[in-house]
Amino acid sequence: MDPGFRVKGVTFFQVDFERRSEKGEARVELYRKMLDALRSAPGVEAASVLAVRPLGEGGIDESAAPVEGNGPEDKHLFENVVGPDYFATAGTRVLAGREFSDFDRFGTNPVCIVNQAAASSFFPFQVALGKHIRPTEPRATHPICEIVGVVTDAKYLSLRQPAPPTIYYSFQQLPEFEWLGFITRSRDTSTSVAAFNDALHRFAPDTPLMPAVTMHRQLEDSVGRERLLAVMSLFLGGLALLLTSIGLYGLETQRVTQRTAEIGLRMALGAQRRDVLWSILREAGMFFVVGVPIGLALTAITSRFIGSLLYEIAPLDPRIHGGTVLAMLAVGFLAAYLPARRATRVDPLIALRYQ
Repeated sequence: MDPGFRVKGVTFFQVDFERRSEKGEARVELYRKMLDALRSAPGVEAASVLAVRPLGEGGIDESAAPVEGNGPEDKHLFENVVGPDYFATAGTRVLAGREFSDFDRFGTNPVCIVNQAAASSFFPFQVALGKHIRPTEPRATHPICEIVGVVTDAKYLSLRQPAPPTIYYSFQQLPEFEWLGFITRSRDTSTSVAAFNDALHRFAPDTPLMPAVTMHRQLEDSVGRERLLAVMSLFLGGLALLLTSIGLYGLETQRVTQRTAEIGLRMALGAQRRDVLWSILREAGMFFVVGVPIGLALTAITSRFIGSLLYEIAPLDPRIHGGTVLAMLAVGFLAAYLPARRATRVDPLIALRYQ
């Protein structure tokens, strides 16, 4: 399952410019200066701005409709406001058209970029480039925009859900938009942090510094519940397997001890040790012949209740269940083999005298 963005080397920085005197176009110019400083910093490969970071908390909703085509008249969209080179920085591929550029500023032709889901929804079986989208909300502040690019779907809300139809606007064409942050890409996170701290100190020294968030950390936090479930399941499963093996070992030891005289008599009458060993193992194997199908059936019944807790793993993945069955058979074989092997080494005369 491709999240639609790059993970390694991507870092996000939040800023709080609300208390600063710059407003409107002056605020946009502040972001431009910060971006120029970040892009020219040693070790920083790319930088841009964004309003909503992937897999972050919350988002921006919008209702819009296509101007051309036969798409729906009112479609729910996920909105993001980004800067030039955002998709190159985030690792989201541009499938058609272009990214936003420094020429997409306030006063120029309003443009937007959509993801595959939005393009297919608004303009099915048509080329989305060059088409127009208009907002349909009562208090919409966005004008009708021309689609200049189509990008791959990126997951912003959850890895477990399909990527929503998404529309991107250029931050330079929305000077009144607030709460933008920065995104950088570098080989070393510390390099991006140092570059951002230097840029903030140069252009907005009185702005409070907020902690940086890496895309890797963001991804780990988004699957934190799955990771915790996996750890707990592994621990409980291992504990259950250990207790089962101990119980099977004790049961087989008791059964072999009770049959010591029988085993000794069979060996005195000419039975081979391997025949006796196989006979004991075959009887122990009946537990698995009966228990494994019952366990698999119960797993199939309960799989629909745990499917929503799994990520990139099917509840009935044959590889997982195959490995589990093999592990159980291996542990069960060892638990039955040890007492059986010890029984076959008993001297027949001693075993008969034991009776």
